[in-house]
Amino acid sequence: MKILDEKKLKFTVAVCTYNRFYLLDKSLKSLCSQNYPSKYFEILVIDNNSTDLTKTVTKKIMKDYPEINIRYKFEAKQGISYASNTALKSAKYPIVIFLDDDEIASKNFLINYNKVWSKYGTSKVGSVGGKIGPWFENKIAKDLYNKHKNLVGSWVFGIIDLGKKELILEDKLSLLAGNFSLNKEIVLSLGGFDTKIGVKKWPFYIQGDDIELCLRLKKFGYYLIYSPKIIVKNFVPVCRFNKRYLLRRYFLSSIEMQYVDKKIFGRKYVLITSLNLIKKHIRYFYRFISFRKSVFNPFQVIWDITYTIQTILTILK
Repeated sequence: MKILDEKKLKFTVAVCTYNRFYLLDKSLKSLCSQNYPSKYFEILVIDNNSTDLTKTVTKKIMKDYPEINIRYKFEAKQGISYASNTALKSAKYPIVIFLDDDEIASKNFLINYNKVWSKYGTSKVGSVGGKIGPWFENKIAKDLYNKHKNLVGSWVFGIIDLGKKELILEDKLSLLAGNFSLNKEIVLSLGGFDTKIGVKKWPFYIQGDDIELCLRLKKFGYYLIYSPKIIVKNFVPVCRFNKRYLLRRYFLSSIEMQYVDKKIFGRKYVLITSLNLIKKHIRYFYRFISFRKSVFNPFQVIWDITYTIQTILTILK
């Protein structure tokens, strides 16, 4: 890929939010305190049908930071995929950066986005993203995270760290919407975010719209770039260490990924994946009855079984 000279680019930073005004305040303040000229970016708040003080908090930030171009837009259709599509269509600038409403951006967040986008250009790059670290509610949350992250996986808490080198992502590696930017023209030409996911389907909230979009971009030949220097911190509350929450997240994640895999790679791919999962658990069972030492992760078992059942239901349709 051709490397270009660095130049100042203009960005729309979109924050899609729903009923988290108490965290949104910190998120917006981190964007208003960037080491990047204010004339080169706008902040776009997409209120996804909130019933709390979201609008009031946004208006106050506008008043406190008059030098920053902040816009507020209301999206009545519930779901992050609807809100994200509204952000893309409403954005003033061709590169749209997404930050979650429970995240804090580092001071050089926009500077480092500018470095990567100006380095690679926009002709073949679909998305650029970065590292998401944890921001703990309190010491209890921090201790629980350090104790259990290897068992449950840091991805459950919205954390992503792909190493210390800048990467062009290959295979199924993806960025997360908590810290990624999109080439507006390319993404809209591919239909934007898939609104069959990233929405509430009673009684669950189905995610995965960001991963599906990233894999779709790769499928159509566009690059995904990861930079470890683009850093945000994601809020990790104590309640996410509840066993019921973790089991539900694994269950839903499996449904999400089976949908994404089927859409991007096809029915044959999910069938082969399911057969491999069945083989894996047959081996686990054999080791168990043979009294051999085996690493057993109940959360992963839930994921594997759910994925396989979803595939069987797909075949039976």
